[in-house]
Amino acid sequence: MASATFLTLIAAFAGTGEIGPLHCGSGREEVVRGLRKLALLAPGDTVCGDLDKFGSVEVGLSQDVLVLLGLDSDGDCSFELLGRLGQDGHRSEHVHYQEVLDAPAQQAVPWSTDPAATFPGQRAIRTACGVSLSFTDDHSERVTADSCPECVREPLPGLLLHSIYASIPT
Repeated sequence: MASATFLTLIAAFAGTGEIGPLHCGSGREEVVRGLRKLALLAPGDTVCGDLDKFGSVEVGLSQDVLVLLGLDSDGDCSFELLGRLGQDGHRSEHVHYQEVLDAPAQQAVPWSTDPAATFPGQRAIRTACGVSLSFTDDHSERVTADSCPECVREPLPGLLLHSIYASIPT
């Protein structure tokens, strides 16, 4: 079960397309300041390339503009939240489809099924502001005793959140 803090982060991102101060359309320097504000980037460090990952937070730049912002799970559908996003360190959580839809903050976010990205083994939804959430049930071989000890005792049923992305055309 995901923490209320993580579900709130998911709902906020799904509803606004923003992760804290980060949002698509920002310039490279604004992205660097935002990453530092979230304690994902140390002072003096910078965004190295066109696609960088900070735990599960992924930023993609094209021509020095943020065109892709996301939370991308590890191979076992868990998320690593670093810096201020993780509050008290990092957390690795599995998030079930129904948890996202049932979260009070998420219920206020209009969404619809994304038929282009929904197929056997994956369900995708798109929010009114254009954020895509992908859920997969193809996680049985990726979840290990090391990544999720409680899942070995109780297998993970159903769909797990795999990724959330906001993007703008390039």
